[in-house]
Amino acid sequence: MTPDRFFTELLDRFEGNYSAAAVLSALLGQQADLAFVALSYRELAAMLGDRVVYRTIPRAIRTLQEAGLIELKEHPQTTTRYRVDGDALRALLAQPAAPANIIPGITPLPALSRIFGEVPSMNQEGVVDEQ
Repeated sequence: MTPDRFFTELLDRFEGNYSAAAVLSALLGQQADLAFVALSYRELAAMLGDRVVYRTIPRAIRTLQEAGLIELKEHPQTTTRYRVDGDALRALLAQPAAPANIIPGITPLPALSRIFGEVPSMNQEGVVDEQ
């Protein structure tokens, strides 16, 4: 699965909750599926280019924890450590997408080739690559 397809599938499963999908992606980027990683809310926000304000990170963490996707280790006066449950993530993505005629980011849009001449490629940050 490509990173952009993965993120789009996460957004679909999280009903458009960008913050939760972005935080989970950031944790996976730090290999939190292999071991617990220690990150502050500000560090997570910085990894995401401040696309998710650090004050919203706790809500995203709660969403992921309630979905059983992450485990937390909290210790007083130290940074919380996070681990992603790969089995829970696979199970989430195995659920069928909600029925829709168009799923943004997944459904091909022929109009893009008419408007742009070809479908522009996106980098990992979701920005059109200028070649």
